[in-house]
Amino acid sequence: MSKAGLIFTDVFNNLTLPRHQVPFNPKWISGVIGNDLNDAYFTNAITGEHSVIIMSGQYLRCISPAPDNRKMIFVGTRLGTVIVCERFSNNGENIVANCNDTLLRTNLIKVEKLGGRDADLILGDPLDPNNPNIGIWLEQLAEILK
Repeated sequence: MSKAGLIFTDVFNNLTLPRHQVPFNPKWISGVIGNDLNDAYFTNAITGEHSVIIMSGQYLRCISPAPDNRKMIFVGTRLGTVIVCERFSNNGENIVANCNDTLLRTNLIKVEKLGGRDADLILGDPLDPNNPNIGIWLEQLAEILK
């Protein structure tokens, strides 16, 4: 498994409380080619009327329905929600991210396959306050820049 896959899987497995769970919404699917779950970055989950809106630093997790069973993690930021998910069926190998904010997409969030450093920056570690996710990191940066 890739470094990003290990980080993603660890964070996903640590989000076990009911407040971290969100049911999958099929309207989140926005296929790049067609409307197939295997070909989706779940853009509708971060834009428009079906978007997931959560507070900065908050996590949610979800699994798409069978047969794909793709895991996804939502991270709240002051610039909108970031989704990190398995690109293909439940393999933890090809991890991608998506967000709606131009600043984040241009400078911090790569939509294509994430490396370990990218995954660590976005997801952090929910059990380690010294390794915050991107939502908390942006809040700390905003406070410094006041």
